[in-house]
Amino acid sequence: MSYHKLNALNVPFQYFYKKSNCLKCQEFENVREKFELHLTGIQIEEALAEDKQTALIQHLNLSTNALEALVQYGQSLQVSQLAACRVLNISHLLAFPQSYSINSESDTTHLSMHLHQLEEQTENKLIVLQDLMEHCSKHIVLSRHFNELMNNHCMRKKDFHTATKNFKNFLNNFTLSISQIQKLHQQYDTILNNYQQSRCILDLELPKMISTRSMALYEGFEKIKTFCNNTADDNEIVALFKLIGDKLYTKGLNAVTISQLEDSSKSKLCQKCKINHVDDK
Repeated sequence: MSYHKLNALNVPFQYFYKKSNCLKCQEFENVREKFELHLTGIQIEEALAEDKQTALIQHLNLSTNALEALVQYGQSLQVSQLAACRVLNISHLLAFPQSYSINSESDTTHLSMHLHQLEEQTENKLIVLQDLMEHCSKHIVLSRHFNELMNNHCMRKKDFHTATKNFKNFLNNFTLSISQIQKLHQQYDTILNNYQQSRCILDLELPKMISTRSMALYEGFEKIKTFCNNTADDNEIVALFKLIGDKLYTKGLNAVTISQLEDSSKSKLCQKCKINHVDDK
């Protein structure tokens, strides 16, 4: 058979071969565009869901910060109460030492009674503050179950973003067949479903945690109100500071007067020799 006859037979074959290849290319392009649109839709949907979840997590973190700040406030009030008692007790020893005259025994008894009342009031206040700090600290710590949900979701989220990036790259790889692309899409869907499942579970748990902490904050504020509402205790502290302060002021004036009298009765050095003492005349 001549060359021209063979060539004439190959023409229809080449035509159908090229047409077949074109159809396969078109089919691959259609599948690729379909998956690209699907991938873009998923990314938009998950980005919106992630924004909502981020807002919830920020709310949860704010409630944590508020509880921690309330604990610090309780600690500062605790230190303030203890410091006030310490100042008054030490000042009491200065104003009314044990060697003080018997004539002032009534004053000492009166002051001791006030100090005893203050110590009882302070003890009750410290109990309220301790209860406040324990209450807040208990709700600051996240449960083991919630931590596991958060950690699991973080891993699923990382897997999802990695899979999205990889699948997008595969769609631009024209050496892959349609069956290979479909298999990769199935794997991607599995990762996506796992991620969406963990996100939905966390989306249900976050509002519960926020609500629990909001109630804990409310109860903490009620304890602070109980602590601060008793103005009689504050008046007692002010009265004690005034009573002890007045006594210290009187003792200070007396000490200055005695010192001045002692100085005036002493002889002075001779201004000429600077050795001998002479009397003022």
